[in-house]
Amino acid sequence: MSAASNSLLPQPGNNAPLAMLLDDDADALTLTMGSSSSGTITIDFYSDLGVLQSSVTQALVPSGYEVYTYSGLGTFRGVAFRDNTDASGLRFMNFSYNSVDAGPVPAPGALGLLGLGLLVMAGRARRA
Repeated sequence: MSAASNSLLPQPGNNAPLAMLLDDDADALTLTMGSSSSGTITIDFYSDLGVLQSSVTQALVPSGYEVYTYSGLGTFRGVAFRDNTDASGLRFMNFSYNSVDAGPVPAPGALGLLGLGLLVMAGRARRA
């Protein structure tokens, strides 16, 4: 990581995947990628259990930085960049993602109380 530019600078010729685990579920990712030559990169999106949700093959813009946004791929927790065809390596910076809160899971006791309440309401409606 380069402190001066807030970017990840892989070593030239290093085509190993870069993987990130997000601290929350997300449904959109925006980042800036820089490339020295045209080519492609594959981006995989994973669930919180490590299941592949979706993959995108991105064409790279030569000699410059571009902002890329990925959305409409479902909910994901992990991202992996792989199969980079740029021999100089990519530069990544300005990562951001849209957190998705699935909401709290109701406790079994709360579901029981909900069921009891519905039964009471149905019983009163039947008497009326």
